[in-house]
Amino acid sequence: MEKGMMVSVFRAVDFADCTLGGITSKAKHVVLIGKGVAACFEPSEDMPALYLHEMETGSGTYMYAAPIKGNTCGRFAMGGNYISSSDSRFPNQYPIPVHDRDMRLEYRG
Repeated sequence: MEKGMMVSVFRAVDFADCTLGGITSKAKHVVLIGKGVAACFEPSEDMPALYLHEMETGSGTYMYAAPIKGNTCGRFAMGGNYISSSDSRFPNQYPIPVHDRDMRLEYRG
């Protein structure tokens, strides 16, 4: 398995899980993998992998992280959680949104 950078998950503790059971609903740390990301840690059951995506928009580059495994049709949306690190090698100046809400699942509130 490819290596990446260990980052922390940021989520609201006083609000319901909006990821519908996504990776960041359970994990405290994840391994961020992608182009230009420091390769120090291997993903594990406790630290699953997220892949860094970059998308050019009219106002600049939008970065987001999404699961590597699981949803084969790639229909993930922002579930309200973010990742970041105080490590100077973190690829962004601010927290990166995580798109780990599987849109194939129905919300059963």
